[in-house]
Amino acid sequence: MTCSRYNDVADWKWTALLDVMNGDEKHKTASHTVRTKEDLNRLLDKPAFAKADEIQLVEVLMEQLDAPRALLEQTQSKHKN
Repeated sequence: MTCSRYNDVADWKWTALLDVMNGDEKHKTASHTVRTKEDLNRLLDKPAFAKADEIQLVEVLMEQLDAPRALLEQTQSKHKN
């Protein structure tokens, strides 16, 4: 399977995005990075995260070809036709 370049996300400090957009620090913000399902579950289970009293950004790092099963099945069925 080949990977298209247009799906590549530029290497950047994505968790700094809220700092860039909130230069005057007018809004309370928080950025998070998760690398595993367990990391994501821990973050989602945190009461402070669920409270959502601030603008939050979650950077999810995944394997390059990682995708939901339903999406993979749909693309495979299109290639068969």
